[in-house]
Amino acid sequence: MQLEDFFDFIGDPVEAIRLKGTRIDLEHVVCLHHQHMTPEQIAVHFARPMRLALVYAAITYYLENRTLVEAYLAQRKAVGDANLQAYLASPESPVARRLRDLKARLANDGPFTENELASDSFRRLRESSAAHRAGSPFGTTVADATKGVQEIGSTRPPGLT
Repeated sequence: MQLEDFFDFIGDPVEAIRLKGTRIDLEHVVCLHHQHMTPEQIAVHFARPMRLALVYAAITYYLENRTLVEAYLAQRKAVGDANLQAYLASPESPVARRLRDLKARLANDGPFTENELASDSFRRLRESSAAHRAGSPFGTTVADATKGVQEIGSTRPPGLT
């Protein structure tokens, strides 16, 4: 078996190198390797643990092709940076604009249309905004939290303090 058999090379020219049978890019394994994680730690780092042989293959591929992989990583970073700049330069979406405007009107208590007042999402936004204005960063007021603690306290089994 060749070392390259452990990878999927996507695109021509190569746009992504993924560990075969996963959606994990080589760059993630290399980054964790640079952070001094052991292959065993890397194997269980992701949501779905991968075969240890894949991690060793990725590290070996990197060490044997360091110049090629470093160029690949630099190209991926350049593409990511360009995508970020394009996103930041793009105009705000209509949905984001409507939400921003709605939050501003909510902070000033209106005016609102009948459709906005009737919507369930507007009700939730209004409640979370009211809780935020009351000083709670978690979407509930201190009074709500205290009430919840009192309710929990009243349902404790006998013998618990």
